[in-house]
Formats: sequence, structure tokens, C-alpha cells
Amino acid sequence: MKTDPFNPRSQPSWLRPLAGGLLVLVLSSSAFAQAPAAGGRGAAVVWPRTDAMAPLPPLLANLLTTAQQNAVDAVSQATATLATAAASTRSALAAASLVVPANPADVTAKATALAAAEQALATARADNFAKLQAGPDRLPDSLRSAAITRLTAAGAGGRGGGLAGPVLADDDKGFVSIFDGKTLTGWDGDPRFWRAENGTIIGESTPDKVVDVNTFLIWRAGTVKDFELKAEFRMNGTNSGIQYRSKNMTEVGPWVVGGYQADMDYANMYPGNLGEERGRRNIMVPRGQMMRIDDNGVFKLLGAIGTPAEIGDSFVPNGWNTYHIIAKGNILIHILNGRVSMVLIDEDDKVRAREGIVALQMHVGQAFKVEYRNIRLKTLQN
Repeated sequence: MKTDPFNPRSQPSWLRPLAGGLLVLVLSSSAFAQAPAAGGRGAAVVWPRTDAMAPLPPLLANLLTTAQQNAVDAVSQATATLATAAASTRSALAAASLVVPANPADVTAKATALAAAEQALATARADNFAKLQAGPDRLPDSLRSAAITRLTAAGAGGRGGGLAGPVLADDDKGFVSIFDGKTLTGWDGDPRFWRAENGTIIGESTPDKVVDVNTFLIWRAGTVKDFELKAEFRMNGTNSGIQYRSKNMTEVGPWVVGGYQADMDYANMYPGNLGEERGRRNIMVPRGQMMRIDDNGVFKLLGAIGTPAEIGDSFVPNGWNTYHIIAKGNILIHILNGRVSMVLIDEDDKVRAREGIVALQMHVGQAFKVEYRNIRLKTLQN
């Protein structure tokens, strides 16, 4: 049995007479209850209300969206014939320059033809880009360099004339919604705490309706193995998380779950972490770390992704945040608000989960509300 400081029965026999007094001391300490350092596991931390969505990091904010990619590609398509002509005259000039003996007149003619072809292509691109900028998919100044890279890459074999190819913003291709936005169809949880409302899944406790054991809303429509999951969440207190490759521990309770968890809490100690509910460690990998667990269950630090503060700065209390979870084989990745927060290589074959359920957590503690929306799942092929 694990030692639990809040459960006298789990204490060694010599400590049990003191356990009750320790519990009263802890719960009566207002400093403990209010301090952010308490870790958000039920801590009542007061933060300013911020309903905005967490901002993307600059690297992602300057990428083309799918709609913008399509708009730029339309410019490429409209100028494809001219781009092909320019490429042909460029090849002709290269060939003429290698003729032995040299033929300066032919090189000059080929160079003049290339200049004319390049001028015609540039003018056509400018005209079409001006039309794009006058339409609904107008690009802000910050995205023009990305658009130019995409245009030049399209006309140079996708390599941008020898430069790195364009990087595009991720999209939802291949993702399927697992929440209909209206009902909890396909989901199963304690109806005292969970409901669907206004396009969100809501978990809510009150002073009269308390969570006494961590309870979960379980997605019953399938299991996940190799997958990606994207979701948005918002919370006004305490602690929650997204379970994956997990198991329903019916021997403990009908809505009790154990397994990998993308952690989150209102005090901003845990968002981005990997936890393992009722597993090896409550915190498996803290945010900012890349970890390996070897086949003997030994935890090894491989490197740092960033500092916990850098990743935590993106978290918006009372506002919408995003989680992107990737699980492929024994590699797990968490992305919080566009920032990679944790990577784990789990080689502990005796313990690690390869497949399991998805579930949303409501943690024990003070009354709070957590909301989830736009929950999307993509199955990855082997």
C-alpha cells in the first residue's frame, strides 16, 4: 500500500496516532491552501480572469494556414505555364554556357530569353498576388516571406532554389472529432459532474457536490494505440488531465482510470507534464524534459526542451489552452499551446501501455469547473 499523508490507515502503525493531527494541521494552514507552490492539487489560487486563447509562439504564428497555403498555391497554378517557360530557358542557358568551343552570341541570346521569361513570370506573380491581397485570404506582412518561399519552392522543384523548403502550419487533415458538441454520446462518466453544453464538455463540482475520488469521463467509442489527439481546455481551479492508453479500473470504481496523463492544473505547476495516474509516478516527465525509461524501469534524462517557466508562461488561467498529444510506439510527445513540453521514450516493456482508453479527469479538491472542446483524434499507421 502506498503511504498517503491524508489517509491515516496507510501510515505505518507507529505513525497513525499522529496522522489525524497532521491532517488537521495541513488543512488548517491558509498559507498552504493559497500558495501556488502547493502545486494546484486542490489549491485555491486566485488568478486574474483571462478569456483569451493562449497565443502561438512566434515560430508558429508566422506559418501559413491551410487556407493561406491554398491561396498562395492558386497564384502558383495561375502562373504555372510561365514558371515552366522560365525553367526551360534557364536550362537552355546552362546548356549553352557549357558548349565547347564557346558561342558567346548564343549565350547572350539565351540570357536575354531567360531575362524576358523571368520578367514575365515576376509580373504575372505580382498581378496575381495583388488579387490575393485584395481578397478574403489576404496575408499579413509577417507572412509574406513564407508566401514567397512557397512560391519560389513551387517553381524550383520544391527546394526553393537550393534553400530549405517551406514550413507550413499543421492542420487537422486525418483528424476526426470524437465529441459532437451537443451530447455526451460515446462518453461515459458520473452524471453528477459531467455534461455537454454550448459546444463544450463540462466537468463541474460544487461545495455540495464534491469529488472524493478522482473521477473520469471515459470515451467508450474505441481505444487508442498509435495516435494524435488535439483538444482545447479551460479551467477555473484545482486539477484535471487527459488520459490516454489508459485502463478503466472498475475494481476501484466505475469511472476510475489509470495510465498515461497529459496533466494540467490551475496553479500552473503541471500543464505540459506527463503523469501516470495510479501508475509508476504521479509525475513521469516534468515539462521541459526529454526522458527515457529503460527496460529496468530506470528514469534517464536525455536532454532539455526548455525551462518549466518558458513552457508554463504560455498557460492561460481561466482562458482556452491547447493540448496536442502524440503517441507512436514507445515515444510520447506533449505539445502545450504550440510548445513541445515533454518527450518520453518508454522502454519499460513490462509496464508501459501500448493501447488503451481516452478519458478526461476531474481531480479531488475544492469546487471547480473544467471545460473541453474541439477534441479531435487521428489514428497513425504503423
